[in-house]
Order: sequence, then C-alpha cells, then structure tokens
Amino acid sequence: MSGSNCVAIACDLRLGANTFTTVSTKFSKIFKMNNNVYVGLSGLATDIQTLYEILRYRVNLYEVRQDAEMDVECFANMLSSILYSNRFSPYFVNPIVVGFKLKHYVDEEGEKKVNYEPYLTAYDLIGAKCETRDFVVNGVTSEQLFGMCESLYVKDQVKE
Repeated sequence: MSGSNCVAIACDLRLGANTFTTVSTKFSKIFKMNNNVYVGLSGLATDIQTLYEILRYRVNLYEVRQDAEMDVECFANMLSSILYSNRFSPYFVNPIVVGFKLKHYVDEEGEKKVNYEPYLTAYDLIGAKCETRDFVVNGVTSEQLFGMCESLYVKDQVKE
C-alpha cells in the first residue's frame, strides 16, 4: 500500500503443507533487497527460497559491477525477465515489489532536489507486471485482501 512518500508491505509468517497443517509460524516472505527495494514472495516455499537466492545474487552482482544500488524499476524489470525466462517450468510464486523511484527535479529557486515516489507492482507466474499507484495484493487470499485494502486505502496517507 502506498502513501505520501511512503510504502507498506505485509504478509503472514505461516508455512503450511495445506489448509490444516502448519509447519512453521516464522517463515518470512518479505525480503529487503537494498535500501529502496523490498520484494514479497508468496507461494511454494522451495520456489520462494530459490527465487530469493537468485535475486540476491543478481542484485549483488549488479551492485558490484555498476558500483551503485539497483533502483526499483530496474529490479522490477529484472524479476520480470527471470520469471519469463522460466515460463515453461515456472516458479510457483506470486511476487510483489515495492520501493521508491527517485525523481530528480529543479525547484523554483533553481536548486536540484530529489523526491521519492512510491513504486508498487505485482506479477503473475510468468512475469507479467501489474503496476499501480495505490495498493497491490497477491497470493491465495488476494480476493479477500483486495476488498479489505480497497475499503482501508486513503490517498496520500502518511506513514503513521
């Protein structure tokens, strides 16, 4: 969910074999990729861990080669490419990427400024992106979450 210069990402910590069996209640599905990018992965636990390791490797490689942090749009495109390249045997994950796009501008006094604009996107199994400005939901309970987020969302809310 986005707000005025802020984003929030949330998930449950449950790892279950089916609806009746809970294996763990401490399985994190949200990962910090760098200071401006978070990725949430819901789906098959082994695919979540595999995809996270691939993403971590690619982000580290990018940052070593470019000597700069990967921005959120670049990360989103990279994730889409990874998912699409495995379209014939896809990872059973539903990723969400949130972060901040850096917007450089010049104010009325001629000074260069940087503004952080929230960035939200969700994917399907083969990497098709769905970018939005307000909120995204993904996973098994997305139909229920969509109604909840739609009723709670307030445009330009503050981070508190």
